[in-house]
Amino acid sequence: FLVLVSLVRAGRVQATLTVEPRWSPVFTGESVTLKCEIQSHSNWRYQWYKGSSRTAVSQSLTNTFTIRSAADQDQYCCRGERENRPSSSQFSNRVNLSVKETPKPELTSSHKGALFIGEVVTLRCDIQGHTDTEWRYSFYKNEYQPFYSEVREYSFSVVESDSGKYTCRGERRSDSWRSEISDAVTLTVSALPRATLTVEPESSVFTGESVTLKCEIKGYVGWTYQWYKQDPWGGLITVPQSVHHTVNRDTLTIRGDAVIHGDQYWCRGERRYRTTSSQISDPVTLTVNESPKAVASIKPDEKVFRGETVTLRCDMQGGGDTEWRYSWNKDDYSHNSFSTRKENTISPVRESDSGKYTCRGQRRSDSQTSEISDAVTLTVSGESVGCFLMSFHQVRLLLCLSKLTLCFCVTDRAQQNINQTSVQNHRESGAGDSQSGYMQAGESESHHISISIYIYIYIYIYIYMCVCVCVCVCVIIYFIIYK
Repeated sequence: FLVLVSLVRAGRVQATLTVEPRWSPVFTGESVTLKCEIQSHSNWRYQWYKGSSRTAVSQSLTNTFTIRSAADQDQYCCRGERENRPSSSQFSNRVNLSVKETPKPELTSSHKGALFIGEVVTLRCDIQGHTDTEWRYSFYKNEYQPFYSEVREYSFSVVESDSGKYTCRGERRSDSWRSEISDAVTLTVSALPRATLTVEPESSVFTGESVTLKCEIKGYVGWTYQWYKQDPWGGLITVPQSVHHTVNRDTLTIRGDAVIHGDQYWCRGERRYRTTSSQISDPVTLTVNESPKAVASIKPDEKVFRGETVTLRCDMQGGGDTEWRYSWNKDDYSHNSFSTRKENTISPVRESDSGKYTCRGQRRSDSQTSEISDAVTLTVSGESVGCFLMSFHQVRLLLCLSKLTLCFCVTDRAQQNINQTSVQNHRESGAGDSQSGYMQAGESESHHISISIYIYIYIYIYIYMCVCVCVCVCVIIYFIIYK
């Protein structure tokens, strides 16, 4: 019996299984064709097996089995059966079917952010795990207008109309099987931006001051800047880093001795690792004025007496009052400013206020300073001798009045004695009664007038002496307090 079985087995023919397409893996959704070949005999029915199952998943009279849409991976084999002997073949070799998801390419752009007219951009379509020899590529703009490339990269110089969303897909060279479409990459193409150039300080500068220029391209980052200056022939020359010009990213600082009235400067932006430049800026023209000089003055006079009121005033030649802050110094102590006002009033002035005063201005907008003023000298003397001179003259006047009064009194007294003697002589000579009465009446009236004059003069002298005493007392008190 064993010998018979061996003979039967030895008479069974071998089936051979092949797969189309021959590459592995295949992608989900692809058609796969299995082919079972038996070299001898005919009229075979073919049975198809999957995995380790001994139950056929399909039978056919043809030797091909097509999997219309590959979904999973497994092992396949086949064998043949027939009516006559040999009734069946041996099982074929096993074929491993590897199925993967359809690949989705990744589209990238060589430039991040905005593109400018004239720049060259490169789109790259990558299908992971595959080489260019397997695929050719299609690129799409806004899902239309395909353009093809035999390699995964596509480069072109952009114009504004190239703005849009771009996608790509791969197509297998062997059977034109296509990958999925990539995610979109957006390209935005803009006109070249214009650089904006500003100057600090914004107003005119003074001789010897430095100037800082700032170049800016608003809305964009990643720029470096080139600086230009007008040459004597009207062209533009590059301004490099030097002892007179300091370049720091987006600023150019021009040293004071290189700032020339009427010079014009420009700037332009450049992108690192890219060939494009911005449009050149509008020019900036430097305006240089002579440094204004402060002028200090003292009112009412530079020579005053202790106790008077003095006003110090600082004026700027060629500058308005609203533009400046002020600093005052005494006796050249520039580190010790005693006031920041335009006018300073000292009242009452003392001898310790004597000295040389200077002032200078500092511009509010940019803290630039004027030239220092020439010094003005304030001289404060001791008490005014006016009071003492006045008192001296008053005393002299008082003495004169006293002398006049005394003379008047003596003269009046002498006149009274003469009148009395005359009256007596008339009486002795036996003059008439009427004439005697008239003389007595005149004598009495003259006497009363003299007494009134004496009283008024003495009252005036008394009041005047009191006033003088009060003035002298006030002077003494003032001297004691303010000494």
